[in-house]
Amino acid sequence: MKKRFLTLILTIIMIASFDILLPMNTGAVVRAIGKTASELEYDGVSNFSEGLAAVQKNGKWGCVDKTGKQIAPFIYDSPFTFSGGLAAVTKNTWNHGYIDKSGKEVLFGLYDLADNFSEGLAVVMKNLKYGFIDAKGKEVIPLTYNSAQSFSEGMAAVRNSKNQWGYIDVTGKEIIPCSYDWGEPFSGDLALLQKDLKYGYTDKTGKTAIGFKSLCDACSFSEGLAAVKQDTVNGYGYIDSNGKEIIPQKYNDALPFSEGLAAVNKGQKGYFIWGYIDKTGKEVTPFIYLWAYSFNNGLARVQKQDKKWGYIDKTGKEVIPCIYDDASDFTDGLAFVKKDGKYSILSITTPKVGTPIGDVLYSDITAYINGYVIPTSIINGKTLVVVEDLAKYGFDVAWNNGDRSLKVEQNKNKKFAPLTVIKDIVHKPGTFKCKFLYTDIQTYLSGNAVDSFAIDGRTLIDFELFAKHYNGKLTWNNATREIRAVID
Repeated sequence: MKKRFLTLILTIIMIASFDILLPMNTGAVVRAIGKTASELEYDGVSNFSEGLAAVQKNGKWGCVDKTGKQIAPFIYDSPFTFSGGLAAVTKNTWNHGYIDKSGKEVLFGLYDLADNFSEGLAVVMKNLKYGFIDAKGKEVIPLTYNSAQSFSEGMAAVRNSKNQWGYIDVTGKEIIPCSYDWGEPFSGDLALLQKDLKYGYTDKTGKTAIGFKSLCDACSFSEGLAAVKQDTVNGYGYIDSNGKEIIPQKYNDALPFSEGLAAVNKGQKGYFIWGYIDKTGKEVTPFIYLWAYSFNNGLARVQKQDKKWGYIDKTGKEVIPCIYDDASDFTDGLAFVKKDGKYSILSITTPKVGTPIGDVLYSDITAYINGYVIPTSIINGKTLVVVEDLAKYGFDVAWNNGDRSLKVEQNKNKKFAPLTVIKDIVHKPGTFKCKFLYTDIQTYLSGNAVDSFAIDGRTLIDFELFAKHYNGKLTWNNATREIRAVID
């Protein structure tokens, strides 16, 4: 599958500070941060990684922190990213090594090529032979291969002297024989391989999980799904780890899933028309974008037909307007944007747990789960119910203090006595009830992560999600102001 890259060739100048409050329960604020214009004049930038970003000046690369403070001097040949506290860099064309997050050079000048560390090991090359070193520079896997890729999930793809690919473990033992034309890193316990111009997937024992018969293009698995294209079909779709088609092959292009959503291209009316789908194939945003990229930190970078960039959230709401001439992905909560020839570093700032971040309103809506009435509140126009109340409606609610999560599962055999709900006739609907607070609690409905809100030690979630995650039916009666969820 073709990969799309964005090279940002920028002169960075900080614009005036501004705050953008992100929606729903996050309470997060996007702020322009950094130094003054004269201190941040660069020719190019890369994405942030581990709080640092490579920046270019006069043809050479260094790095800065999120405020624009210079960490490493402008002496390196190409952009770089940090992984495990180190970044692989090149100086004077053939002088390879690493710098740490203070800018100090380590393990320098020992190899003809050096790659970033992954799972404690890094690919290096000398005299056209590849192997692996640890962070202390010890060669733990000898330099005997014609090529090699980084470790992922305990395995690394290597190419032997016959130019065939297979996989080794961290001890250097060959686990999957070198018999393939190409191999990608493992992802989700499966690796994408190519043989005789066809693609397939193998598990970590070398057993073929998805055959090499019909896939003419494919990408690695991400969040349980992989984008593929069969030679008898004109579009891309998604399969699961059993090879079952989950989302029909009807898109002109498709990116891997990230944070539950994937960008796909319909290619309507002679344009690149991109939008987003969820894992059921449901289109969750309008298909209106010239370009669209994967979600990171809850936001996705998109470009409209006027070629202006901005960011949307997972509901498709444009939370940072498409007004920028260029933009990078949010990584580590940081991104670069350009407007009117001026540039900013944007930072997502998350409040402390318990910080008030929005209003809860009184509601005249009556909600029912399988015919039983349940108390509700209104936040951001959504009808919400208390997670802890669900234990009285045929659900098991389990708290895990270790990861601070609430897991909700339907229990059809559970006996329960629903709450007695008295209709509020005192307070006017839509008026202020109380504040909701920022929470770090993650709530799961039937294994699916959902937004949650905190009020007086209780956790609330969107009532409409029950029908979505339990294959149920949701109905609304405007005359009686009733919303009903019927789930199996």
